[in-house]
Amino acid sequence: MYWLGNVIVSPDYRGKGAAEYLIRTMLAAAKEDLQLQELHLVCHNVNTKGMLLYSRLGFKPYEIVKRTGPHETIIAGIFMKI
Repeated sequence: MYWLGNVIVSPDYRGKGAAEYLIRTMLAAAKEDLQLQELHLVCHNVNTKGMLLYSRLGFKPYEIVKRTGPHETIIAGIFMKI
């Protein structure tokens, strides 16, 4: 099972397609080099932009788990795969 994690884009490049480019490039390389069949990730419900990006790229949710965020807040970890 392969996982994508910690895709972080500098604030200077946010909203300019950098994250989409990075993820598409990683997906293409993983399919070619690793014969990737599925790629999994976890996105937290507070990351709306990330959720929308992953959805637009074809990732689908398959599980939700309760997590503890900063200051003991409750957040959802949404498992997704493509």
